[in-house]
Amino acid sequence: MIRARLGNGLRVLVDERPECARVAVGVHYGVGFRTEPPGWEGFAHLFEHLMFRGSRHLPIGAFFPEVYAVGGQAGGHTHQDYTEFFQIVPAPVLREALFREADRMRAPAFTPDSIAEQLAGVAVEIRAMTVDRPYGGFPWPLLPAVLFRTHANAHDGYGDVARLARVTPEDCYAFFHRWYTPSNAVLTISGGVTAAGALALADELFGDIPDRPVTVPDTREPPPGERRWLSCGEPGVRRTAVALGAVLPDPLRELPRYLAYQVLASMLPRRLDRPGVDTACGFFDPLDALAPDTLVITALLAGRDRPASFPADVDQALRRLSTDEELAADLDRSVAGLVAAHHRRHAEPAARCRALGRWEVLFGRPELLDQLPALWRSTEPQALRAAAADLAETPWAIVEMTPADRRTRPAPPTLPTERTPQPDSVPSAGRFSHFGPADPAGQLGFAEWLPPGAPTRVASGPVGPPDARRSRPVPDTGRHPTSARWPALARRLSRQPTERRPLSERSNAGDRHPGRPNAGDRHPGRPNAGDPVSGRSPARGPKPGRRPLRAELLDQPNGDGRLVALPDPRATLTQLRVRWPLGAAGIAAPGGAHLLAARLPSVSGAKSKVEAFGGTLELATDGQWLDLIGDAPAGRLRHWLAAFADLLAAPAPPPDHFPPSDHPPPPDHPPLSDHPPPDRPPPRDHPPVAELSAFALADVAWRRCRLSPEPAGVIEGLAQLVAPGAVAVLVSAADPAEVAAAVEDVLGARGFDLGAGRAPMPGPDVAPPVLAVPRAAPAEDHLTLYRVHPEIRYADPARYLATGVLGGSYQARLSAGGGRDYQAYCGRDGFLGAGRCYVRAVVRPGMLGPAAKDIAGRIAGLVTDPPGSAEIASVRRYCAAQALSLTDAPAALADALGQALAWGAAVDSVTGLSERLAEVTDAEVVRACAELFGTEPPRAVTVGPGQADEVARALS
Repeated sequence: MIRARLGNGLRVLVDERPECARVAVGVHYGVGFRTEPPGWEGFAHLFEHLMFRGSRHLPIGAFFPEVYAVGGQAGGHTHQDYTEFFQIVPAPVLREALFREADRMRAPAFTPDSIAEQLAGVAVEIRAMTVDRPYGGFPWPLLPAVLFRTHANAHDGYGDVARLARVTPEDCYAFFHRWYTPSNAVLTISGGVTAAGALALADELFGDIPDRPVTVPDTREPPPGERRWLSCGEPGVRRTAVALGAVLPDPLRELPRYLAYQVLASMLPRRLDRPGVDTACGFFDPLDALAPDTLVITALLAGRDRPASFPADVDQALRRLSTDEELAADLDRSVAGLVAAHHRRHAEPAARCRALGRWEVLFGRPELLDQLPALWRSTEPQALRAAAADLAETPWAIVEMTPADRRTRPAPPTLPTERTPQPDSVPSAGRFSHFGPADPAGQLGFAEWLPPGAPTRVASGPVGPPDARRSRPVPDTGRHPTSARWPALARRLSRQPTERRPLSERSNAGDRHPGRPNAGDRHPGRPNAGDPVSGRSPARGPKPGRRPLRAELLDQPNGDGRLVALPDPRATLTQLRVRWPLGAAGIAAPGGAHLLAARLPSVSGAKSKVEAFGGTLELATDGQWLDLIGDAPAGRLRHWLAAFADLLAAPAPPPDHFPPSDHPPPPDHPPLSDHPPPDRPPPRDHPPVAELSAFALADVAWRRCRLSPEPAGVIEGLAQLVAPGAVAVLVSAADPAEVAAAVEDVLGARGFDLGAGRAPMPGPDVAPPVLAVPRAAPAEDHLTLYRVHPEIRYADPARYLATGVLGGSYQARLSAGGGRDYQAYCGRDGFLGAGRCYVRAVVRPGMLGPAAKDIAGRIAGLVTDPPGSAEIASVRRYCAAQALSLTDAPAALADALGQALAWGAAVDSVTGLSERLAEVTDAEVVRACAELFGTEPPRAVTVGPGQADEVARALS
């Protein structure tokens, strides 16, 4: 990593990752919702939204279209002490990404219309997180109001929409002038770039932005001296949720103690004799805030368990830990889990970029990204005992949320605005040198914060008129922390299996901006796109990373299946993916297959064995395939394979067994942008097939229409669930021959191909023109329109682009339609040797017939109005750029290879996909459109409360 500081004070970090074909750009500003004065709660979050809505050379509505057009992603988050903005784009268009960030750092544009538009989006977001969501506001933002007493730390960062409605453009310019200045920002670039080229671009584009002095208030306050308790009522839930909060050691001044608390937090759930306990350092993430930061412990209470019993149990467990002289083994397990999770989370350029910038702007220590594993390993048992003893005597702040007939929340407390004096001085290095006395104008409007003579309108250049076709409110984007830190928990909470499909077959893949953004014209005077180092043009799709990942590939038979081992020097964890075709019994009983996949890793003990050394192991099924997803730390591959062997030998658990499914909202409440899955666990007698998603149910119905009516058999274990023909993919830094030898030694010649179930037999296709699957919930309808083909041809690049033209790219034809009535995407799959091209749409209630008619018309239009060269070029560029994301990290590469190889594709159908898309001719794409979509009306499957005859009339 290279660190530099420009003449205007902007700090620049460059993280060279030569194996990556994409690059992440992040800008972190040292301002968050702790800087909001009374009466302006939520303004920092609203301002983050507004920063996407136009700048000097980017007309309103043009930011996201420019990013999406090159297959990129963009987003932002607002936290306590910083606000981050990030983009992920192909390396050749780094200049464009940097220009966008520099333009809004120099001169953003704020208008009354854009403020009203984004405020509407923020209002929806706040309601979704605090009202519509079960256990809304638990534990954040309720817990800080109990734990802290100063306004900066205790107030609700979401704010009040009615108060925010008074915000004016002048307020926004004042806030920008005060906080959004180069010396209060960090620019981070991570991915396939060279330091010299990246630094030259940073100086060229950011170096002339004028700086302004910034004084950051000290928000520290003493921890509470007494226990504080808040009780809330929540309708529609069955169990009481309890959250405990305590102040953590200052990560800036006492980092070793902070990390000891983090290790202790990971250990504590195993020491408590109760299920469903979660712990976290920080409301959002560890090391995500300056002092005061918070240790959070949450639980859902069982049965008649009293709320007061939970803190008592925690205190008792802490006291035992404080005197435990046999901590070494448990300490090793906790550290191994933290280290593996750290590597898992920061493998992609975007995650590395965001972590580097965050830790620079907060602590002046971006090197923590690489140092944390060693720091955790240096934690001594005595440090853990001391942390446990301190916590056992700490008075907890407690939020209790009990089932009730109506929702009850406390009124916001009256908080002092003055800063509590601190006895110790503040260090004078990095970000912390900006600390100063509390702002005497803390209760004034933002427009009154400007120093004398400061401009009230910062954007002096042309901004451009508002787009007539207003884009929807800009959401903050990024992965939900629940799925990042607790993927299994997130799936249990949502009760929905993960749907895994190629990026080309998703609508706006990787993009959480709803619908199709408005396309903005390139503004005159913009810099030309191109790689600052190589000068490559991305016109026909960026090329993969500079270091190919295909050298010394091992691809060999594995029983009746296939084993592929791919070396990747980035891999700190060995990524393992196995995909088996479900046998006849699994196809015929998808609900049973789903439950077996959910139960078996835990019941067999395999999951706990790999978690003991920091690995993961999960099973998932979509009704056609059974997927094994796992990883193993360095040196632990053989241990992981041994646990997998135990999984193979385990019998199917009894029908009445089901792992605990009642969990509280996790303590790492999402940032001000993300929407977690609801916490409504199903009753234990829930029908197994109802565990499947709506589109998975549609696929089950379609497959059953193509199956032989012969008896399928009984599922007695994993081997009977699947048929022969497994594909195993291992991506590792180790030599592929060593990986194959480990598989042979531990699993024997049979390897991963354990399939003993009978393969499904095709029968006559008895699917009607419209197949209806009634389902009362959810309220919206799920529509699948499809055509069947005699062959799959999964790796055909022309068909890949044809799918993108219809509904798998940013400017696809389906993205241009639907409006607010439906959202749709196009994809391809197959079954029993036949290929299928489909469109899937989520349809607003009452609009099933019109949606089916509109989608069918767009499908037919691919033949009657085939795509021209300009349309194909746009889709090609998008898809070729999106294909680069398949090699962002070893885990993404393993996922993509597992899916592609299961359909019989070659390894280079993934690693060389971007190049193959660039070589396809326009004529081949037009021909593929005709082959896939033809002229006959598509057939349909509907899931939901809508009437199938509406679809039948629309398609006739």
